[in-house]
Amino acid sequence: MIAASGLDGTAPRLACDHCGVACPAVVALELSVERYYAKDVLRAVLHTILFHRHMSTTRPVEADIDALEITYASLADERHTQVVRVIEEKVTEFAGIMEMQPTASSDKIKVAVMFYERRPKKSWFVKADEDTWEIAAQLTQARTEQQQLQAQAQLVRSLCDCLTTISNEANEHRDRIPPLVTSDPFPFQIAVSSQPTTFWNALTKMIPSN
Repeated sequence: MIAASGLDGTAPRLACDHCGVACPAVVALELSVERYYAKDVLRAVLHTILFHRHMSTTRPVEADIDALEITYASLADERHTQVVRVIEEKVTEFAGIMEMQPTASSDKIKVAVMFYERRPKKSWFVKADEDTWEIAAQLTQARTEQQQLQAQAQLVRSLCDCLTTISNEANEHRDRIPPLVTSDPFPFQIAVSSQPTTFWNALTKMIPSN
């Protein structure tokens, strides 16, 4: 299951209906993921978000999830070693939370990728014009071979739709989601948490002051 929405369930936007002040664009992505594939799926989603948000002459490096027969655009080249390192750190952090979570748990593990406008002089990042991509992963555990086959087929469809959604949002809403044209290091942060309070506290701490 995938959902892409703005702050009110519509397409991402920067103008708040309540105050008229520019607000961050938010794209929400939901995935139901078999635990066995969770790390590979998160890696694919993060690489796809970062690749499509980086509107430059960067050529994609094809990466595969062989078990699902899915290919996605990766930034795994010598120009983006720092980005790849951060992605792998967050995939490892995600895996650690997943291991501690009971198999029957209905709690979602949430991952947020936040981008900031870069400005010279005063600071590297500013609070204005950021956009956030929120990933909510519901983990599942197949108990029979038939369940595993069904979950795999559903995941393939779901992940393909998710990767397409990311591409469409980045390309069709460039007026709401400002393109990044810089090289490493990207002006971005990633937060991972299974607890809503911890997750939003982490996001708050990540928002830089002017």
